[in-house]
Formats: sequence, C-alpha cells, structure tokens
Amino acid sequence: MASANGLESFIQNTYTFGRSHRFSTMIGKTEEEHDNDEKNYKRMLHGMSMNAHANAHRRSVAWQAKLEPEVAEEIQALMDSGEYIDALLILKEKSIEVGLLKTPNSNKFWGQIPNPDLDAFG
Repeated sequence: MASANGLESFIQNTYTFGRSHRFSTMIGKTEEEHDNDEKNYKRMLHGMSMNAHANAHRRSVAWQAKLEPEVAEEIQALMDSGEYIDALLILKEKSIEVGLLKTPNSNKFWGQIPNPDLDAFG
C-alpha cells in the first residue's frame, strides 16, 4: 500500500509475477517460493482492495512492482528506518514495472503521492 504519507507496506510477494487479473505486475521470486502462497496472496489482495477503498481520503493505492533485488533491499532499509516518503520515491523511480489495483482514481492517486499535504487527517 502507498498513500499521501509514502509507502505504507512493502511485502516481497512470492506469487507469480503478472498472474493476477487485477494487477498488471507482481514481485516475483523462485517457483518454489510462490507455489504455496497463492491462497494467502488472494486474501492479501482482498484486504488491500478494502484498505484502498476505505482510505481514499489519503490517496491510498494498492500496488505491485517488479524490482531488482538490490532495489528491494534499499526500499526495505528505508521502510525499516521510517523513511516512508523516500521509500515510495525510490519505488516509483527504480521499478521495472508497476501495477495498480483497479480502484476508482488509482492512476490519479498514484501520480499525486507522496504528498502529506493531501492527507485530510494528517
């Protein structure tokens, strides 16, 4: 998830890249790593969809990205240190591909974030 306040979550998903109809891209690892993750992945998609709808006032967007491993490590380090805006900026700059969950205004919101001034309750 990402919002006006930056990157909210960063999960290195092991589900096969590009298999979801709602997303155009996905972080991919090895076949062995994602074989047992499909059920949890689908639950996670549902939760992200609900989160994006419920938090539209913060320009929340559910996203997936294909990243080089070193970029994923850089983003994770920024997340661990609480630098959520920088983490989202790096994600947007260095992703090989990005897919957004098809929710109202997701493309518009993606172009507007990060920007803490857009969080109505921030």
